[in-house]
Amino acid sequence: MQSNPIASEEADLHLRAARARRDVHLAEKQLALSRLEETQARLQIERYHVQKASERLDAAELAVGRVRLLARRARKVQPVAREPTSQLQRRPPTGSMS
Repeated sequence: MQSNPIASEEADLHLRAARARRDVHLAEKQLALSRLEETQARLQIERYHVQKASERLDAAELAVGRVRLLARRARKVQPVAREPTSQLQRRPPTGSMS
């Protein structure tokens, strides 16, 4: 018995179509893996940006703390507004027992 050449040719075509479909799925898988790799790289970039922003925030918070400390110190040692000497002489001294 000989096989039918038309059936054999059709079977070969089905096999080629199945292999082509497999190649398409393989390409889709590779594309998905490449997209995943790209997404992971972008995630690393964003993490880097977060790290740098966090460092800038820390520096800004330290600066705010230093300025706040200087402002507190300035309020504690800030001299009272000085009056001209002529007015100081006319005032009675504070804390006197008279």
